[in-house]
Amino acid sequence: MSQAPLSHLRRAALALALAAISLPGSSVHAQIVEVGDGGPGPVKAEHLTVELTSLSPQPASQIGGQIAIGGTLQAGLVFTIEDHWHVYWINAGDSGEPPHITWTLPAGITAGPMQFPPPQRLPLGPLMDFGYEDQAAFPVLLTASS
Repeated sequence: MSQAPLSHLRRAALALALAAISLPGSSVHAQIVEVGDGGPGPVKAEHLTVELTSLSPQPASQIGGQIAIGGTLQAGLVFTIEDHWHVYWINAGDSGEPPHITWTLPAGITAGPMQFPPPQRLPLGPLMDFGYEDQAAFPVLLTASS
């Protein structure tokens, strides 16, 4: 049974198309357009770091970090966010836009939609936003075709 190493997926998948983040109390938005060198490991951008990791119950190190042909892997885009910044939820509230990703994956690998965990309330004066501070993991189901 042939398998695709997770490190290849990391290299191919971490071309972020757009992530919207905002400094509380301001209308400043930062957008990320294809950052990183395509190598394995975290992608660092202004105000956040994003890494593709395995969220499967069995650690990737125990399964070789691979997806068997016809198999799936519950992966996650883990956002580590600088202090005083946040990333918006899918329904941001009064302002903002949620993160989006455009995948570049190896042949035969597909990614399901990015899932959004329950958000925090992010009050700003009379406004209410919803999103994430510090760190958030956005699950994504990766599938290897047979």
